[in-house]
Amino acid sequence: MEEVIGRVMRVMVIVSGIIVALGVVELIAFRGAPGVPLREIASTDSPLNTSTATIGFILNGLTKLNGLATIYFGLIVLVGIQVIRMVLAFFQFLLQRNSLYMLLSALVLFTLFFAIFVLPHLAK
Repeated sequence: MEEVIGRVMRVMVIVSGIIVALGVVELIAFRGAPGVPLREIASTDSPLNTSTATIGFILNGLTKLNGLATIYFGLIVLVGIQVIRMVLAFFQFLLQRNSLYMLLSALVLFTLFFAIFVLPHLAK
């Protein structure tokens, strides 16, 4: 089971990298994203970051070949892989009745969800 999970994770990390690379190609091909020139995106003091992206922006942008939306989607896939892995680990340890690792997996999941859903709102 661990070997299968490891292979799936490797493939998904590669898929995520390909998605991000496609987003970069889109940014270069279209010289930026709608309303945002490439020069501003590449700037070290750019106002763009993941807090500016919503699910609606990403889904809408994917249909319009928006490079930023594609990159954000690739990052969501990458983070999602880790969340799925921790959920699988939690249930694996639950089936094994391994309380310590089940607790540790739950703690890591809590930390991931806190970082994904709570911290962005606190940073505003």
